[in-house]
Amino acid sequence: MESSPAPGGTNPQSQRPKSITLSDLTDRRKQLQSQQSTVQSRRRQAVCVRRACKSYGGKKNVNVVLDNLNMTVAKGCIYGLLGASGCGKTTLLSCIVGRRRLNAGEIWVLGGKPGSKGSGVPGPRIGYMPQEMGILNNPELFHELFLIPESDY
Repeated sequence: MESSPAPGGTNPQSQRPKSITLSDLTDRRKQLQSQQSTVQSRRRQAVCVRRACKSYGGKKNVNVVLDNLNMTVAKGCIYGLLGASGCGKTTLLSCIVGRRRLNAGEIWVLGGKPGSKGSGVPGPRIGYMPQEMGILNNPELFHELFLIPESDY
């Protein structure tokens, strides 16, 4: 059974795919090189945060603490986060070490995504001193988080 022509008079089955030009291939190559250089760039950085968004609360009472945050920390550098109470410093650090998840955006730490298999984050590849020190009262948890032998505390 033959298909009937589409509105406009052409038969969809008789349409040929668009020809790929040298310009199309060049553009695609540039796009792939850009993606590759972005991946390589992430691996050279200690921390790379892109379009990070994090909010708390329900639909009627939303508290946005990270709104499209972009940040890069080069390996070997020391950075401090300064800001008013409630502006998102602790939330950002918790996301960087994998204790919390972003609502949107991406974070890479030492080239990997926190919490992904083999990333070492959280774990032996990154140190983190939490704001709440209640963890020190639980030796088993302290040992698991910081990999310190029980005999050393």
